[in-house]
Amino acid sequence: MPQRLRGSQEDLKGFFAAGKEKLSGTAKKAGVRRTNDFIERAKDVDLSSADAETIPVIAMCVIARARNTAVDDLFYSVLAYGDIREQKIVSAFKENGVDAEFWKLCENRFGYQDLKPTLLKLAMFLFAVYTCKDHLTAAPKQWKMFVQDGIQ
Repeated sequence: MPQRLRGSQEDLKGFFAAGKEKLSGTAKKAGVRRTNDFIERAKDVDLSSADAETIPVIAMCVIARARNTAVDDLFYSVLAYGDIREQKIVSAFKENGVDAEFWKLCENRFGYQDLKPTLLKLAMFLFAVYTCKDHLTAAPKQWKMFVQDGIQ
């Protein structure tokens, strides 16, 4: 891994089950499995030209069991991962220290910002924004809280 990306890797100690804390045998095995999956997925990425965002995206793809390391496949896997209201995938992201990176990716990719973000609100936001953008001239008043600036 290029030296410039090592800081991003360092931020994922929970994901790699590395650090000074004592881990159970099960937690160690899970960390080794995630690390091996991460290494396999990283082979699909040109790390020499990757940015710092790439490392947490690969980790999230491993956790969400995305088909590959493409951001679109990550979002597909996240939104298709069980009951959207239970947010099991967000809990898994939090356990592995990538939840903040996930919500930052949602903001950068879609413009979704919320003080208390949830997958259900993200899905409603995406539905409202893209339906208004592609099919409506004005958003219904019930959707105003979900639409971005510039969409009436």
